[in-house]
Amino acid sequence: GRGATDMKDFCAMVLSVLDTFAREGRKPRRDIVLAFVADEEDRGDYGAHWLVEHHPSLFDGCAAAISESGGYTYHVPAADGRTVRIYPVGAAERGTA
Repeated sequence: GRGATDMKDFCAMVLSVLDTFAREGRKPRRDIVLAFVADEEDRGDYGAHWLVEHHPSLFDGCAAAISESGGYTYHVPAADGRTVRIYPVGAAERGTA
């Protein structure tokens, strides 16, 4: 379906950039963590949320996240018990206003 195709395009773009970095010997200022999950358009309960709850060390030091969606606020619990607001940014989003 359409959803499978748009995510394949997004994944291909991300992997292409990282491949270019590797071939050119470019090194980012910090680690890049790739987390490909299957439920990104359905709240992420069994994808991103599960990863953060069960493997938080994978994201130690992460300062930003990039995905395909945006335009709304998430209120998520941080590891230290605080609630953190996350503001995804949607540029030319097809269905979110």
